[in-house]
Amino acid sequence: MHGFKTTAKLLLTVSLFLVIGSTAQAQKKSLVVTPNDPVGVPKLLAEGLGYAEGPSVDKDGNIFVCDSIAKFIRKVTPFGEVSTFVQIGSGSCGSTLDKDGNLFLCNYASHHIVKVDTKTLECKVAAERTPDGETLRGPNDITWDNKGRLYFSDPSGSGVATIGNVCYIDLDGKCKKFATGFGYPNGVAFSKNYKFLYLADFYSEVIWKIEVNDDGTAGRRHFFFYMGYDGSADGIRIDAEDHLWIANCYTNELWRVSPEGKLVYTIKMPGEAGKSLTTNMCFGGPDMRTAYVTQLNEKNNGKLYTIRMPAAGMPQVPDELKNK
Repeated sequence: MHGFKTTAKLLLTVSLFLVIGSTAQAQKKSLVVTPNDPVGVPKLLAEGLGYAEGPSVDKDGNIFVCDSIAKFIRKVTPFGEVSTFVQIGSGSCGSTLDKDGNLFLCNYASHHIVKVDTKTLECKVAAERTPDGETLRGPNDITWDNKGRLYFSDPSGSGVATIGNVCYIDLDGKCKKFATGFGYPNGVAFSKNYKFLYLADFYSEVIWKIEVNDDGTAGRRHFFFYMGYDGSADGIRIDAEDHLWIANCYTNELWRVSPEGKLVYTIKMPGEAGKSLTTNMCFGGPDMRTAYVTQLNEKNNGKLYTIRMPAAGMPQVPDELKNK
């Protein structure tokens, strides 16, 4: 009888534990915006992210956040939980994912592109020099074309000296130069049809629109948009209506620019301009209308916001690559 009572108590304890655990899980609520949230209103997801830069979001809604100073990548869950995801040895500024969920990082300080297996956390150098032996300057932002080439800005050391480059990892795995002679090449994003690469030149405050040939090389370069005296473009992304979204670092805003190069919409981010800097963004969510936006401030307390957007964004991994 004593053994029976002990067993019964143990089963009751286990049952209560499971009920409590299930209840706690049910009460756990995502902090990400929903379709019911107002459009264009930032919602804080997480803070304490250092020099927050270059976000990427996976299929489960987890966000990988770069830090251009720290030597690791942070992971933020949809519940706002922050953890160190992987040690990478140097600061990084931009990121993207491939169709298998691997993370590609612009390691600014160590002058290379790193591929991280998000399951094993194994890190490999994907690019560090061009075929002529020239070491990368310091990659900043990164994006896919629809054929499987990976394009990235490479600005370190540029500014008054217009020596910044845009490079790409070709289908044969070789790193090649795409375009040169920029003041400070920063954000990169493809047009909806992948025929043009947009490039934000942080130093000249100009957005360039560069033709992309079938073999991945650069065609003609076109002036697209001028940020103005108070504007500086950091990260950029394209939405499904072919509008360009710009993280305006100095005004602490997101700008939406039409395919014709006209500013048509502005989202003001929390914080005072000049003290809070909007650095980058990416699109995600079930309908691709959630923007994940990084921001840093003078206290080095990086933040991550989500915003319900007026239009869906283009996916980080082009649909053509998902089926390969």
